[in-house]
Amino acid sequence: VCAFYSGRVWYAGTPATGYTSKIYFTKIVEGTNDLGLCYQQGDPTSEDQGDLLEADGGVIVIPDIAQVVRIVPVASSLFIFATNGLWKISGPNGVFTANDYSVNKISSAALAAPNSVVIAEGTPIWWDKAGIYSIQFDQTSNQETVVNISETTIQTLVNSIPDDNLIYV
Repeated sequence: VCAFYSGRVWYAGTPATGYTSKIYFTKIVEGTNDLGLCYQQGDPTSEDQGDLLEADGGVIVIPDIAQVVRIVPVASSLFIFATNGLWKISGPNGVFTANDYSVNKISSAALAAPNSVVIAEGTPIWWDKAGIYSIQFDQTSNQETVVNISETTIQTLVNSIPDDNLIYV
């Protein structure tokens, strides 16, 4: 899967052994030649110019993540939907840089249907086996929480959908 976020192209979801936990990002894209440059520009072994630069590309490893099935940029964050939960990548003050970012697990609510993610008024909404979920922002703590929005409305309908059919929702 891929997405464009923070001036970079992001790649994830490689199903090969040893690569499922890796999220790749390019250097800041200035032209088509930059679309595959997921490494730092300087020589990391150099004593003089080995530092990682803000605009460099790289890889973020999330050891606990399973198969990534969708990545979605929303405002100043990149949401990583996997078969075992939801993670958020962001930078301080809403600006991601290769040398200053954070990765937070938001929820264990997974994504049953990769094409079900929609952004409604700046909020991701998606299907999981247990219902339709949305991210809600607590304005006091500025933290995200995941809420089952079908629980009090159409949960009976959601429960009647066979698990094998959820991927097509």
